Amino acid sequence: MKAYKKALFIYNPLSGNRDIATELDKIIEHFIKNKIILTVIRLEEEIYDILSELLNTLDYDFIIGVGGDGTIDSIARRIVKNNITKPYAVIGSGTCNNFASNISMPSGVYKTIEEIAKYKTAMVDIGCLQTGQIFLSSLAIGVFAETSFETNSDLKEWLGPFAYHLQGLTQLPNIKTNKFIIKSDKKTVELQAYMVLVLNGTNVGNIGGLFGNNVDIKDGLFEMIIVKEANPVDLANLLVKVVKGEDFTNSNIIEIIKSSEFEIDCEDRSLAVSIDGEKGPSLPLKLSVKPNYINVIVGNTYEE
Repeated sequence: MKAYKKALFIYNPLSGNRDIATELDKIIEHFIKNKIILTVIRLEEEIYDILSELLNTLDYDFIIGVGGDGTIDSIARRIVKNNITKPYAVIGSGTCNNFASNISMPSGVYKTIEEIAKYKTAMVDIGCLQTGQIFLSSLAIGVFAETSFETNSDLKEWLGPFAYHLQGLTQLPNIKTNKFIIKSDKKTVELQAYMVLVLNGTNVGNIGGLFGNNVDIKDGLFEMIIVKEANPVDLANLLVKVVKGEDFTNSNIIEIIKSSEFEIDCEDRSLAVSIDGEKGPSLPLKLSVKPNYINVIVGNTYEE
């Protein structure tokens, strides 16, 4: 008889369309059928304050984080900070689920549960800032980054997470570029740009598999996308590609830089910084890849 596993099920009741909270009984039943017993933790302000203590004292075989990238990232920070090596599984239930896509987890709660039950694990990269903060999927800087933590959830879900970074293009007469100074492990560039986006993995918004097959979340590299200064027509065409889910990386107003570390500064240091969809630290920034740094449960199609 297959032994039961014990998991901490940490969920954000406000993520996405809030299906997790309304279907919790059915979700628990589905896990039990897959020989997994849950200890359920509902995330709220007071729980965030004691989450590290819970991770260190409760009895479990692995951790399940449920929510959007911001929630998944918040739980991961505490896992890393407390040097927890037990596997971390994620169920993407928010409007931005890039990390779940990067580790080949399917959309849909019950399909994801079936994948988690297979218990396939892998070590993957994370991004680390000089401030000590980490990110799993993306870091954005620029005139649109602020929308990632201020835009309402319905608009995020409709546009897709990268598109809502660019929704400010609808106010073209009022936006301007800023001079960025970017140092990588190979070169330094100075250029006028609207936004800088640093990815850990290949998924951004509703577009997956960017940069071909030689990029993934365990390659020890970031992929930086820079939206350069351009005329309104080119910007509008870029937005159309993003909303349609088409590959936009070959646009002449996009520059791609790959590196294991970056230093990013800007003449306007008041620009918003977003980390996995949540408000980040102020400029300047220094960030590096921490390779093979967190143990996660991956989807069955994830390639080692």
